[in-house]
Amino acid sequence: MPQRAEPARPRHDLAPLTGGALEFTGRQGVAMGRPGDVRVRVVPASDSAGGLEVTISGEAVIAFRGELAGRPVK
Repeated sequence: MPQRAEPARPRHDLAPLTGGALEFTGRQGVAMGRPGDVRVRVVPASDSAGGLEVTISGEAVIAFRGELAGRPVK
């Protein structure tokens, strides 16, 4: 019989998943006089690898555009 993966936990156990999820709202831009909220939700990944799925949402304005180039991480 296959073993079940342990429930996903954020690394270092700094913020345990309560009820299977971690949700919070972060505030940024206050010092600049342009406060804005970002909503974060962390849940166990849908696969059985023990990872986490993170969703970040909120409203934003493009302040600049750029491109990053690099080599793939192995």
